[in-house]
Amino acid sequence: MLGTASVSATIDVALTELIRRQRVRNDVKAYAETPPTAEEGALGLVSPGWRDLADDTDWDAEWPEES
Repeated sequence: MLGTASVSATIDVALTELIRRQRVRNDVKAYAETPPTAEEGALGLVSPGWRDLADDTDWDAEWPEES
């Protein structure tokens, strides 16, 4: 079924997958139980104005379209 050469290799694959799945479960649990701090929540509300994002770069000169 797994195409391994031996029982030992099959067990190794199974244990590796078991460990990987448990780590994912632990990560999901930790993420779900840790609420964002007030500072982290405030970061999600910040939206810079266009003046903060605008620059005088001539992007067409930087990356001209090839014809």
